[in-house]
Amino acid sequence: FRQALVKHTHQNNPDALAMINCGGFLQTYCGGGGTSPEETAEFIPDMDGLLTEAQIRCSGQPIWHASENALFADHLPFRPWVHVEYGAGGWPFSSVSQAELIVKTGMLVARGARPALFNYHLRNPRGMEGVKKAFSLVADNEDILENTKSVAEVAVVFHRPTARLYGRDKITERYEWCFRGMHHALASCHTCFDVLYPRIPELDKLKNFRLIVLPSVAILSDAEQEAIRHYVREGGNLLVTGEIATHDSLGNLIGNSGLSDVLGCHITGRAEHTITIASGGFRPYAHCYAHVLDRHPALSGFEVGDYIPLSAWLLDVELTTGKSLASTIRPPDHPPMVGLGPEVSFPSILLNQFGKGRVVYLPSLPGRVYFEYELPDVLMLISSIVRWLLDGKPTVQLEGPCTVEMSLRWQEHKERYILHLIDWSGSLKTLGDSGPITVSGIVRLPERFQVADVGTLDGKPVSWNQRDDGSIQFEAPVNKWQALVFQTG
Repeated sequence: FRQALVKHTHQNNPDALAMINCGGFLQTYCGGGGTSPEETAEFIPDMDGLLTEAQIRCSGQPIWHASENALFADHLPFRPWVHVEYGAGGWPFSSVSQAELIVKTGMLVARGARPALFNYHLRNPRGMEGVKKAFSLVADNEDILENTKSVAEVAVVFHRPTARLYGRDKITERYEWCFRGMHHALASCHTCFDVLYPRIPELDKLKNFRLIVLPSVAILSDAEQEAIRHYVREGGNLLVTGEIATHDSLGNLIGNSGLSDVLGCHITGRAEHTITIASGGFRPYAHCYAHVLDRHPALSGFEVGDYIPLSAWLLDVELTTGKSLASTIRPPDHPPMVGLGPEVSFPSILLNQFGKGRVVYLPSLPGRVYFEYELPDVLMLISSIVRWLLDGKPTVQLEGPCTVEMSLRWQEHKERYILHLIDWSGSLKTLGDSGPITVSGIVRLPERFQVADVGTLDGKPVSWNQRDDGSIQFEAPVNKWQALVFQTG
């Protein structure tokens, strides 16, 4: 049945990314395999870019899968299927509460996903209660969920040709972890962002965003490179990590980046630092660091002399027009290979001005490091860079725990903005738990809009005021899910 769904989807749209929230999907598709990241990776190229819950669960970070799928669903050219096994039945190996996934399932359906219910739910009264809650959430809150569109100012690129041809048999560690870690970090530092898929869009669509994030997008066509070059030249900003336009359309290494003029440097080499373990094999050695050399707003929170963890995989770069903010500390050359190794001149954080736009390039894999370890310093680095590239004035500036994710949407027919706030901190909470957290923030809407009122999901009043510069300052409770409705007038 699931194979038939995938085939039908791809017959109608070969570029479609089929997402089916069902843990057993890979076992069905692969004949019983795909139960570990290594096994799963073997099947990904043949699956034509499929992203499934099973793959995400095997790779770790199961708490974020619903968020990722919701963002994908918002921009796909077809309606994905969503299976509510987690939210409905309380799958015993899930670290996510029913409450959180019911909210995200509801938002997925509201954004066009099709519910996919299987027979065992009908024989599972407890599961059916979860199904009712998940889908009734859409009906109960249809007024604020339907007919909305994202107004994010940041976009992160999921590049299908790179995933398939650069990732190849190592898609998980070479590409997917880089993308998913960056996705996780952007959500954790309260960034309103979209996903661009499956390739870099035309310039007209890029201009809708103030910042484009390119995590290890190794393969870019000439047209895509020119679109990015024009975007930055005209005032757009870039955050780039890892390989960028360094491989041809078949995934073969070219060497230097096709966007070296935009980056402000040439790529001269690559290295993955490893250590020998007792069994005689190798594993990545993560004791590489960026050594901060200069004070800069892009490194807010760090001092000169600080060390920031880097991935074991590094690119050697030679500056042209770019400026280095940090050198690179590599592992010690000899056993016992602990502590700090030699400092080399290759920059690990560099800035470049290209036309009217600004570029920050990290020639390592911070997304992968954050995906694997969730290091606070890596999150602070990404957060500081994003804030600087947005001139310190994002559309929504939220103060709250990193577990609170947000999404800002516009409902044109009612002329109002809706800010969704999801609290992921309650992984062990049940639907009946109380104890909301309080968040505060600032919303900067276009000048032509004056806010007449701010409502909430539960109808309770919220503390807010419109400041002299037109921005809205607010403070609101969040109990798993909150929606602030900014009614313009």
